[in-house]
Amino acid sequence: METATGSMVYLDTIEYDPASGEQVTLVLGDASAVSVAVHANGALAGHIPWRAANGLDLTPHLRAGENEIGIEVVGSPRNMLGPLHQKAGYLPWTDWRSFRRQGEAYTPDCVLQPYGLFGQVQVVRRA
Repeated sequence: METATGSMVYLDTIEYDPASGEQVTLVLGDASAVSVAVHANGALAGHIPWRAANGLDLTPHLRAGENEIGIEVVGSPRNMLGPLHQKAGYLPWTDWRSFRRQGEAYTPDCVLQPYGLFGQVQVVRRA
């Protein structure tokens, strides 16, 4: 499985029995990412492009027995390129004012945006 620059992959395995007729859905817990790609057995199963689109049906991508599931969390170049000194931290836009070294919005501290999975990921099985 290839990873994008600024991404990390969380790996685990799940068991699946096609005879059960279960629908298996992956639901993310608290996460911060630009996008999330989900892989099943090394192949792309789909994307969770934003928080409101949470949940991905894995059933068509599973085989009998053990299945490796990879959750690729993709960050952005913000922590490398900035802005790094905004007192407010993350803002939904960036412009020339975001890089000023003075004023009330400036802090000498380096303010980074965390990316990753921070809550429990769930595998939901429905008959």
